[in-house]
Amino acid sequence: MSTTPSTFQLDIPQDLLTGTTVFRDEVTLHTGKDKILALLAHLKDVQKFEMLTDETCVDYYPKEPRFGILYQLYSLSRNIRVRVKVMLGEYDASVPSACGVYVNANWLEREVYDLFGINFENHPDQRRI
Repeated sequence: MSTTPSTFQLDIPQDLLTGTTVFRDEVTLHTGKDKILALLAHLKDVQKFEMLTDETCVDYYPKEPRFGILYQLYSLSRNIRVRVKVMLGEYDASVPSACGVYVNANWLEREVYDLFGINFENHPDQRRI
């Protein structure tokens, strides 16, 4: 059984977060697109979330901001999971690519680009699948 981060404190610099929610023992860290790479790097290097298990998008139409980019992270060494969420407006649907932090983000971001049209800045191979 996996332990949830809500049972202990994650030591994350507060300037990287815009909020945190816990629902059914699942922790979601909210951040802005300008801080996403710094937060992902901190979670990987300091908090030991070695694995990006999924990166996807949710369309909240007709709400604005319309799109939510979700990163599902897992720590093998600590056996815990955390979700990171970035909200994007309909007319500003771009976010920095996480490929520099998690190599497997490449394919996942291509899928999001193909299905939702989200632009991933500095993606090494952004094209339709």
